Amino acid sequence: MPDIDLIVNVSIIFLAIVASIFLLAGVFFILRLTKTLTIFSESVDPLFQKGIKIADNLESISGMIRGDIEEAHQSFSELLNGLKTASSQIEKRISEFTSLIGLVHTEMESAWLGLAGVLKFFGKKPSSDQNHPLESKPSSNDV
Repeated sequence: MPDIDLIVNVSIIFLAIVASIFLLAGVFFILRLTKTLTIFSESVDPLFQKGIKIADNLESISGMIRGDIEEAHQSFSELLNGLKTASSQIEKRISEFTSLIGLVHTEMESAWLGLAGVLKFFGKKPSSDQNHPLESKPSSNDV
């Protein structure tokens, strides 16, 4: 059975050596990866900084555009309100004008009818009863 103990001890030593090699390889890999990531970070960091500056500039520009759009919207809203007010004033004035025209029309009709009556009255030929309206007729008191 000494052979089995020897095999077990050799295999334990072999496994310890393999584990140590993997541990050293892992440490080397981690160091190499850290160095690579540091180099990559140094080369990419200016790109990120420029990207952040570009994003800040875009945010500033969009804020200015948003402000301009809000001012334009406010101006158009005020213009629309002014147009609504002017429209209601125009409608009121048109209504008043229409009433005035109706009143003038009524007065003109009345004047024309009056004029037609006057012309008809003066255009009639006098009758015998109307010939002497100033002459007095004998009354029962005079006789």
